[in-house]
Amino acid sequence: MELTNAAALNLVISGDYIHHVSSKKEMNKSDWYENRIRWRARKHRLDAFFWEAFLLSNSAQAEEIAGVLKDYGTPTLVFWKNSDEWTVRYQRCLGGQS
Repeated sequence: MELTNAAALNLVISGDYIHHVSSKKEMNKSDWYENRIRWRARKHRLDAFFWEAFLLSNSAQAEEIAGVLKDYGTPTLVFWKNSDEWTVRYQRCLGGQS
């Protein structure tokens, strides 16, 4: 099957699957959300709460969070008090335990 340039823009190939995407805007929506969250966090000097920083400094706790909230994707921000009280900010939702 031969695709025209316009049709090719509406397909996203990931692994062995081809997903139809209605527009380029929709393809970048998740990235936009994450960039917006990070921009706002930096503006308020919350860089220390980024997932990557938490993962490097608290790998055991990061594995605990990843196990509990595995269906929501990769976290963006983590606010950790202890293993009984924490909040995680994803691109489109919040998760936590208290």
